[in-house]
Amino acid sequence: MSLPNWVLPFKEPHTEIKFLNGRYYKYSVSYQYVPDRKRTIKITGNLLGKITEKDGFIPSEKNTLRQSAASVPKVDIKTYGVYALFEDLLKDEIPSLRKVFGDEMAEQLLTFAMFRWAYQTPIKRALSYQTHDYCNEVWSPGTPLSDKQITSFLKFAGENRELVIQWMRALLPPAKDGGEKFVMMDSTHVMSASENLSVNVGGYNPSFDFGRQIRLMYMFSTELKKPVYYRLINGNITDMSSMSLCVKEMGVQNVVFIADKGFYSEANVELLNARGLQYLIPLRRNNPKIDYAPLSAADFKKGIKYFVYQKRIIWYYQYTTDTENFITFLDERLRVDEEQDYLQRITTQPDSYPEEKYFEKLNAFGTLTLS
Repeated sequence: MSLPNWVLPFKEPHTEIKFLNGRYYKYSVSYQYVPDRKRTIKITGNLLGKITEKDGFIPSEKNTLRQSAASVPKVDIKTYGVYALFEDLLKDEIPSLRKVFGDEMAEQLLTFAMFRWAYQTPIKRALSYQTHDYCNEVWSPGTPLSDKQITSFLKFAGENRELVIQWMRALLPPAKDGGEKFVMMDSTHVMSASENLSVNVGGYNPSFDFGRQIRLMYMFSTELKKPVYYRLINGNITDMSSMSLCVKEMGVQNVVFIADKGFYSEANVELLNARGLQYLIPLRRNNPKIDYAPLSAADFKKGIKYFVYQKRIIWYYQYTTDTENFITFLDERLRVDEEQDYLQRITTQPDSYPEEKYFEKLNAFGTLTLS
């Protein structure tokens, strides 16, 4: 159908005019090639408005509203709290991480570490979290966190131990008079059945689990009161074999090794002394090396010292053997509690708590001895 002359001026590219129910209407159109038909078809879009001879083109209210909405900037809602917390917790570590690994790798590692920490996300889902997190506006903005890139960065960091050590050394506070002091704990066991690791091998731990495991060794700064060093160790390597290596790798002095009472033995103490390592290890109360004689006298307080800890009086005395130094502490409040508990159990559980054992343990109640 031909259009009247007064309608033709309103015919524009990508539009069409239809005559419906005695009126002329203007629509948007688009074109799309259809491979199955091997030709291009026309697709009629939204109603743009109507055309009258008197008033000309009258825009559609719906289309006007649609155009107004399209011109309004889109609001992008993203998670902010996790990023803010992570950046605050790592405000001291991030600058040195950038310096050692470069901005791009540092930011990608930080991003994935944050999602792993907050959501335990696998690598393949990291991009989804990045898209909806504020970190994408600050750390490598506009750079997708692809699984291949994450794998590459993690592999690089894992294979370049010297860079990791360089970063950890950069976190140490400036040396003071007497040198910075450090504390090293006996290693933590982490069970892992992964087929892609080489450090998870059969080993031993206090839970008597001999499955495949990794040992994680930490070193803490007494000034910063946080860990400044870590090392993954094969599950079948003992702490004794790895401690001196860790101290040497970090290049620090004044490291004190702290273990639990299950670690103490003459062989371990000899090795610690041979390697020049400082240590604090508690002894079991029935160890024959402990000298309880000073506590057996009625006036024992005349010969020993004390200090106040959490509003409790702690008595202590020191003594030395040929190869070791010992210090025994006595908390009298704890001593009374343990003594009363044992006496009550003599009546209720006589087989496990015989009366004669009470007198053998009398001087050991409430004590702690360190080597």
